[in-house]
Amino acid sequence: MEGFFIMNSSSDTIAAIATPAGDGGIGIIRISGTEAHAIGNKVFSSVKSAPAPTERTLIYGHTIDPEDGSTIDNGFIVFMSGPHTYTGEDVVELQLHGGALVLNRALGAVFRSGARAARAGEFTKRAFLSGRIDLTGAEAVMDIITAGTDEGLASARKRLEGGLSAKAYEIKESLLGIISRLEAELEFSGDLGDLTDDMDTAAVETAVLKAVEDKVTGLLASYREGAALRDGVRVLILGRANVGKSSLLNRLLGEQRAIVTPLPGTTRDVIEEAININGIPVRLMDTAGLRDTTDFVESLGVKEARKRIAGAGVILFVLDAAAGDFTEDKVLLEGLEGKKLIFVANKIDLMDKGEEVLVRHEFASTESVAPPLVFISATKGAGIKGLRDALYEVITGRAAGAASADVGTGEFIATERQYEALSKVLEGVRRAAEGSARSLPRDLIASDLREALSAIEELTGEVTTEDILDRVFSEFCIGK
Repeated sequence: MEGFFIMNSSSDTIAAIATPAGDGGIGIIRISGTEAHAIGNKVFSSVKSAPAPTERTLIYGHTIDPEDGSTIDNGFIVFMSGPHTYTGEDVVELQLHGGALVLNRALGAVFRSGARAARAGEFTKRAFLSGRIDLTGAEAVMDIITAGTDEGLASARKRLEGGLSAKAYEIKESLLGIISRLEAELEFSGDLGDLTDDMDTAAVETAVLKAVEDKVTGLLASYREGAALRDGVRVLILGRANVGKSSLLNRLLGEQRAIVTPLPGTTRDVIEEAININGIPVRLMDTAGLRDTTDFVESLGVKEARKRIAGAGVILFVLDAAAGDFTEDKVLLEGLEGKKLIFVANKIDLMDKGEEVLVRHEFASTESVAPPLVFISATKGAGIKGLRDALYEVITGRAAGAASADVGTGEFIATERQYEALSKVLEGVRRAAEGSARSLPRDLIASDLREALSAIEELTGEVTTEDILDRVFSEFCIGK
């Protein structure tokens, strides 16, 4: 197919510092490629003479400058031979003291000995090109590094271990089965009577296509939760002044993070903190109360709060449930069209009998897509679990504690690239199913299914473009 290629490995040797920037007890320099072992021998001198490097064994000695033989640092070296390495190539790792000057001097010696600087994600890219992992596994590597919750880490590990790939290959095998059947019909039309005597070909084809469509639809439905586990969600606490936004922040955090007073206008800037909502990493933002004010500093806080609306994934719109008059709240809502909202009716401990009915009349709706309405007391803690559950459901699309009906945890799709590839699979399968139902020419149905097959191979990276690879690996750090 034009624009696509079969992957092969690079022949040059790359190197980078593989540990995070900054001083530490240990720093690691990773070298990978055909000259890795030779370069390792140039820049490292063992304290004990050995006839040859010992495979996968830490050797103590000195990292040296090959130009003058001076010692840079003492530490360890380990030699590993491909293909049973992370990259699938020969690999050497130097384990030295973790100071920035030491590591940069040692890396300079490695470069002068024949390696070049690795680009962002190039070690993992080579692991992919050598067939050690597929593209969904490569993406999972970065997800493991950046995971913010135990649940996010577990999901990434499952994808690295092949949970998503296994589902993709099931879909691929089903598509190949139908395509091979169609191609046989086109190649040997009129000679397939013995193959169809005992089966209704159209019924089988319809059933297989429906099964494939259901699998793809289930994976696509997992994107909201998978992306939230991977990237987290920004949640903005918004509302009028003095409705209890800072008290809600403190209650959700379980600590006194924001100053709370009875006076309106106490919060004058955006306060951000990270919390875990049923496994979803959430960046919670408390904002200044939205109101007209002559106080210069407070007005800056209000302006900043309004700026944060565009980047928020979910807005907790806090109401004073005991206020009785919600005219001002309704005016503020006019600027939030299209945003995911949860109405948080706070101060239920101060409500008079019957006021809950009034709040529900003003903000509850029978529409299926209407924002949920949750009653809480931020100061007393009442209703907070219900709010957390509502937030989880708005983020993921499923109730807290409810198992996914379509996919397992490791089979979530978590990136926009994965979503786009599977959307193309679904489009091709649905066109083929429609064509089959309308008895369109078999070559047209086969063409639609080949497009779906190409898209599933794009998902796993069996065939792909350089643009897609650049898109995936540009998110990585140098050294991974």
